[in-house]
Amino acid sequence: MGSRAGESVGALALLLGVGATLTSWLGAFLSVILLVRGVLPSIKLRAGRASGSAAEQQRQQVPAAGEQPAVGHAAGLAGEGSPAEQAAPPGYNRGVEQLRRSEFSRLQGRVYADYAGAAPHSERLLAEALRELSSSLHGNPHSEAGWAPENRSAAADAARLATLRWCNADPEQYCCIFTAGATAGLKLVGESFPWGPASAFVHLRDNHTSVLGIRQLAAQHGAACPAAAVEVAAVPTSGGQPKQSSAWRLAPCSKAAAASMGAAAAQATSAAAQASSEAQCSSAEEPQHLFALPLESNFSGVHYTQRLVPAVQSGGVQWVSEGSRSSGDSAGADPAPGSSDSSCSSSSGSGAQPLPAGRWRVLLDAAKGAASCPPDLSRFPADFVALSYYKAFGWPTGLGALLVRRDALPCLRRRYFGGGTVEVALADESFHRLRSGPAGWEDGTTSFLDLPAVAAGFRFIERLGGFPAVAAHATAVASSLATQLAALRHWNGAPVCTLYGAHAALSQQQGQRQQGQQQQQLEERGASMSGQQPPTLPLPQAVPLPPGVEGQGPVVTFNLRRADGSLVGYREVERLASLCGIMLRTGCCCNPGACAAALGLSAADMRTNWESGHVCWDGRDVIGGRPTGAVRASFGYASSLADAQAIVALVQRFFVEQRPAEAAGQGAAPVQQAEARIGALWVYPIKSCRGFSPAAWPLGPAGLLYDRCWALVDPSGSALRMKRHPALASIAARVDLQRGLLVVTAAGGEQPLEVPLPEGSGAAVLPCYGSGSGSSSSDVNTGSPGSPGSTHSASSSTTNPEPFSVRVCSRTAWVQRSAAASGSDAAAAAWFSRVLGTPCHLVQQAAGPCGSSQPAGGAMASSGTAPEAGFAAEAADDAAAKAEAVAAAAVEEEAEAPTELKAGRGSRSFANEGHLLVVGAASLADLASRAGSSEAPEVFAQRFRPNLVVEGCSAYAEDSWRSVNLVPAADRASRAAGSSAGACAAASSASVDCSSSGRAMQLRSAGPCTRCDVVCIDPLTGRRSGPEPLLALAGYRRSRGRIDFGQLMNVQQAQGQQQQQQNENGWGALQSGK
Repeated sequence: MGSRAGESVGALALLLGVGATLTSWLGAFLSVILLVRGVLPSIKLRAGRASGSAAEQQRQQVPAAGEQPAVGHAAGLAGEGSPAEQAAPPGYNRGVEQLRRSEFSRLQGRVYADYAGAAPHSERLLAEALRELSSSLHGNPHSEAGWAPENRSAAADAARLATLRWCNADPEQYCCIFTAGATAGLKLVGESFPWGPASAFVHLRDNHTSVLGIRQLAAQHGAACPAAAVEVAAVPTSGGQPKQSSAWRLAPCSKAAAASMGAAAAQATSAAAQASSEAQCSSAEEPQHLFALPLESNFSGVHYTQRLVPAVQSGGVQWVSEGSRSSGDSAGADPAPGSSDSSCSSSSGSGAQPLPAGRWRVLLDAAKGAASCPPDLSRFPADFVALSYYKAFGWPTGLGALLVRRDALPCLRRRYFGGGTVEVALADESFHRLRSGPAGWEDGTTSFLDLPAVAAGFRFIERLGGFPAVAAHATAVASSLATQLAALRHWNGAPVCTLYGAHAALSQQQGQRQQGQQQQQLEERGASMSGQQPPTLPLPQAVPLPPGVEGQGPVVTFNLRRADGSLVGYREVERLASLCGIMLRTGCCCNPGACAAALGLSAADMRTNWESGHVCWDGRDVIGGRPTGAVRASFGYASSLADAQAIVALVQRFFVEQRPAEAAGQGAAPVQQAEARIGALWVYPIKSCRGFSPAAWPLGPAGLLYDRCWALVDPSGSALRMKRHPALASIAARVDLQRGLLVVTAAGGEQPLEVPLPEGSGAAVLPCYGSGSGSSSSDVNTGSPGSPGSTHSASSSTTNPEPFSVRVCSRTAWVQRSAAASGSDAAAAAWFSRVLGTPCHLVQQAAGPCGSSQPAGGAMASSGTAPEAGFAAEAADDAAAKAEAVAAAAVEEEAEAPTELKAGRGSRSFANEGHLLVVGAASLADLASRAGSSEAPEVFAQRFRPNLVVEGCSAYAEDSWRSVNLVPAADRASRAAGSSAGACAAASSASVDCSSSGRAMQLRSAGPCTRCDVVCIDPLTGRRSGPEPLLALAGYRRSRGRIDFGQLMNVQQAQGQQQQQQNENGWGALQSGK
């Protein structure tokens, strides 16, 4: 019985052991399945899908949903000791924070993510270069006598040798030519290449604009194929590795490119046959062709294989002549998975033929790629390589290099020679001889004072461990950002980010490696268990790299989408990032081919966008619901994981929707309050300059009299704006209606400038009601021409300058120059140019008094109101009388005005939108509190340049106003006695008292006022004071790319008053409650 019990126990133990083994295997299997689902997100190249491991990493590295990320200045985004730093990936330089403190102190509090544009230079590098320059005397290297001639070329020789070593180039096979930059090197190749009637210029579609410009030179010199954009359609493989020759295939990206290549092939074949028949065929007479490719895309950061270089040179590349289709055939289509563009030819074998016969040279644009992964010219000997020093280590910026194979140098033809490039040149005969080697190609004096910085730059890279260490570190940061962005989701599960480049394919490759390691662990565990075999995990289908691509550089290019799938404009992302101290690059990044391919834009789409007004660097980031560019974050030696985390925090705070979007204009809900009034009136006579605040001022059908009547324009005809010319804030302008003058003052002791008001707009023409800031209404002089105290402006202006057109923001205006009261328009221009430190002149719109139009209303003596009540600004008894007196003069002048002048008076202001800008005082106070402003309320208000500041209503009540009715003042008492008196409810209209004239006007909403970073400029000094208050506004007033604050209003005729007002006064006096 005991033995049976023992057998039972043994059997039970065996069953438990087997069960445990199976449980272990099953648990491991499920763990790996979860790992596969997490690490290998099923995403295309352009979009990410939620992943388990990525989501877990996101939870560890960025604030959880509902938390407030620390976004402001970048110093608060992430820092040393963060989870991201503690869990640093392989290759990451853990000493980067010390490097930033010691050599990049200016990055403190900022995130610099534009290494593809320019790397920030090390402060130690600059100090070493300056020490070299200050410790020795450097002269023109062309000079022979004077100082130590034996060392004259030592610095240049050392820089050339270091540059060749940078690219693993043998000095016996390559020479280094200094240029003004990478673009100058590319241009030198294009200008000097031996183009002929059978030549072809073929380039990858993904190329910098500076490479595309070579086609102009090829066409100028009669190349049969001046340009053909292609994609790599097929790469031969052998044992999983691409071969260097045979079966490489290129696909023209359009029918025009295919036709051009076909013409070049025919020309080259004909030329070869003719030379052969004459027994004169030689390598010197072969058609010369040029193929250009980037080492790394400056748009998406993908690395192109260098194996294509010898394949092209040896003639082992074919191109697909059939199956090509125009890029316009796939307009709007997303690129196919694993490919950079679905609009180029297929890679089928039909129609494949060799490249045009002749000698193929390869131009490698390594300006971006060499900064982290330099080319290996010992293995892949490109004929020409363009390099940039400042992209590699930040300094110098005026010096680049072109590496040229010595056997390719003789084929180039110099079409110009400059100082220092010749052995001999005659002035009276066409005879010269170039120097041999690089000296014959460096026109003028080399930038010799920059050469010490080149040596210091290479020493800096060596201190970091060389370019491989830089690449590993920067790639670790970029991979962290890409992983986190791909994992972000909106409340409905929709992805936030669309990624471009090779991130998805590389992510899957990494996941496969991890899955293989997991499988190996299972096998090892199963081998230790007798008679048991572990389960085999299914391998997911891999997303291959696009043909010709072999890696991803430290670049993350992306676009953001809202929860409903609509696109977020890249300019909106850039502006918010800038407010948070994050520097990114947006747009097409000077690579239209890669940009169009990634966004699915055809050539026809790009043309249409341009014809509609879109140009590089403008703000039109979404047209027809489709992006015109993308956001690019690029990293380098001084980047940190905290930088990547800061960008993710930015996206989380502003672009990840945690709940369904609410209506725009979110602020404090309007509530019933006591009756409101206008707290302040502001008039800004000169666009973008400081204005003045009168106690009362004429309000007409086109807004406040003389508001933005003048503008300052530069010699090119563009209006000066505060954003580019902050010194405009130092200029204050006010209108003296009594004297008929615009009076302009400036800081710094400059004498005031007086400018006559526009001709025909003196006191007898337009109503003279109101006074300068700080004066009372009793100071107003309402005299007519010739009466005491009045000045007719026409008598002050004896000339009528010829009108001309200028550009004011996005529109064109017809203007004429304004003259000073004591001189000509040149005197006024000299005054403003002297104050601002830039050439400019004062202009006014060409015809008619500013701010006047068809008559529309009566004279007003008080102010606008909230819904269903009056603003209740009390008017002095004499104010109404003065306004009525003005009305008679204005009516008389209006009746005598030509019809065409009457009709055109509504557009005499330089205001961008709306006649008036209305902002609530409570709204300003709430925003000031959110932004932590310590400015006086009236100074803070001037950041937004309102015309009317309304008091007595709840914060953001103006958001709901669709109209403001200007009603007769006589109705005030009856309204006050009514049941609704004193209410300020949330309604769609408002009422405002006017004088006893009994006439009415109405303000109609023109929509909310969209804000930009101009509000971050101190209105008194013109200095930018940080990201506030725009950053605070963006947190709660941003919708669909707009940050709104305040309401724009247009003056319109009240119903039932049009016919009456055509024969009556069109001006009323608006008065504040001061």
